[in-house]
Amino acid sequence: RWETVIVNAAQQSGRLYLPKINEPKQILNVIEEINEKEFDLKFVAWEKSDFGLKKILEQSSIQSLKSPKVCIVIGPEGGLSEKEVHQMENKEFKAISLGETILRTEHAGFALSAMIQYSFAQ
Repeated sequence: RWETVIVNAAQQSGRLYLPKINEPKQILNVIEEINEKEFDLKFVAWEKSDFGLKKILEQSSIQSLKSPKVCIVIGPEGGLSEKEVHQMENKEFKAISLGETILRTEHAGFALSAMIQYSFAQ
C-alpha cells in the first residue's frame, strides 16, 4: 500500500526519485542501522520536543547545503517513549516537534519531508 502511495505522489509532484520507507523495526535496531550510514541531519519526530525545524536549522551549519541527506524517524501511534528519544539523541538525532497538532503516524513523515524540502528551496 505504501509503495503505491509513494509512486502516485511522486508522479503527481514530478519527483525525480522515490522516498524510501522501511518496514517497522525495533528502535534500537533502527539506531544501529542509521548510524552505519552518513546523514547530514537526523531527526526524530517527538511531540514533547521544544524545538521546531526552523530553530534547529538556524543552530546548524547545514543551511549552506543545497540538498542535504536527511534521516527522519517517525514513531508509532501513541508516540515514542522519553527513553527511546533520549537513546536517539545520544546518537546525534535531533528531537523535533511538528507543531501543536499531533499528527497521525502515516502523515507525520510526509509533513516533515515537506517542511524540510521547503526549508531548502531556493
